[in-house]
Amino acid sequence: MFAIVGGELDMEDAVPLGTLYLSSQKQDGTTTVTVTGEVDIATASQLRDYAEEALRPAPRRLVIDMGGVSFFAAAGISVLSALADSAAGHGTELLLGEVSPAVTRVLLAVGALPGQPAGSRTWQPPGSRPGGPAGSRPGRSAGTS
Repeated sequence: MFAIVGGELDMEDAVPLGTLYLSSQKQDGTTTVTVTGEVDIATASQLRDYAEEALRPAPRRLVIDMGGVSFFAAAGISVLSALADSAAGHGTELLLGEVSPAVTRVLLAVGALPGQPAGSRTWQPPGSRPGGPAGSRPGRSAGTS
């Protein structure tokens, strides 16, 4: 389980269709993977492989920043669920950073963010145990941004 620690971004500067850009940054035990473009059946495996590689050194936290995602399909939910399991196996807290409206719509549609305002949500992967501890930023409680 992980919390969204950022807010929604407007998608005025869209990335070309069918494109996925991935980058990462490490700082103080936190690795941030920045995702820009489309996450769909054609690109989801790229995101999964890239994020799995970021988990190999077992950082304390892995933040997936999805503020630049212009399209987010069901394949993205599968990737997030698999990453949640993998992160737990590494002892890593998995968090969402910024989320775009495209990501928010899908998470809401699958019931991952029911009735909660943007920037203050906790996402629980499908099939995980309800009532478990929520991930949060240091010094902040889950549900704050």
